[in-house]
Formats: sequence, C-alpha cells, structure tokens
Amino acid sequence: MTSSFSASSWSLSISDFCQRRPTLRGKRLVVGVAVFNASSQLLLLQRSANEDAYPLMYEIPGGHVEDDDESITHTIGRELKEETGLTLKRVVEEFEGFEYETSKGVTAQLNFMVELEEDELNVTINPEEHQAIARVSEMEIDGYPMTDAMRVVVTSAFRCQTGGPAS
Repeated sequence: MTSSFSASSWSLSISDFCQRRPTLRGKRLVVGVAVFNASSQLLLLQRSANEDAYPLMYEIPGGHVEDDDESITHTIGRELKEETGLTLKRVVEEFEGFEYETSKGVTAQLNFMVELEEDELNVTINPEEHQAIARVSEMEIDGYPMTDAMRVVVTSAFRCQTGGPAS
C-alpha cells in the first residue's frame, strides 16, 4: 500500500515525523530506497559474504536513521550516497514497509521510490557491505536470493513503479 502521508512529512525533523506517525514511536527506523532505471529495472545490492545478517542476500539500498539525520529525506539521500555513490534528486513516493525484531528492539523499515540526479549506471558499492549489484526486471526477481520480507518490498516497488497498488 502506498502511504497516505504527504511528501512534506518526509522533510520534517525525525522527531516531528514520528509524532505524526504514532506507530513508529519507540522503534528503530530504517529506510529502503527503490531506484529504477529507464528500462524499469530495479537496482539491487548483494550483501557481502562476511555480513553477520543475511550474507549474500539481495536487497534494495538503505539503512538506519541516524541521530544527526535532519529528516527522512536526509536519511534517504545519505544512505543512497553511502551505499551506491548516487545522488538523490527527489523522493517520489513511499510504498509498503515492514517491521522486524532484533536484539536492539523493533525496527520499522520505510520504503521509498526515488529519482536520481545522475545516470543510475554509475553505481559504486562499499565492498565491506555489498559485493555485487544487479539491475532486475520484475520477471527476474525470483532468480535472486533475498529474504521473504525483502521479496515483498521488491514486488511492492515494481507495483508502485507501474502505477498499480503497492500491496
């Protein structure tokens, strides 16, 4: 499902953002960033073999909201730059997220479709976190290992990208 929250809320301080979305209060926040190229292929990153959690699994770029992030938009841009070297132009839409529990508590992953400042073909990954990139069509996603939750996110991203219901 796409979010009923307006794009203006993504620019609020993290504290104000969470105040407007009570279900997020007290949870760790993570963003997922869906990047499509002109051929409607989604950018996926393969986690490094030495990652503690889900080694070798594919995922969309993303990461945790940090204390010094000014807003969700800031987090999206920072994580996109850190994980891919790409520069955020604008956040287009929020789509279906999910929650999971770790030893640090409940984490909520919020997912966003974005547009880039540059050509998506110039991806630079951090080899400590990721070891490969893939650009996949919706028909190809079953060929890439990923968690069940990430498979739902990827499927939702394609639905959102084509204008269909995201869940």
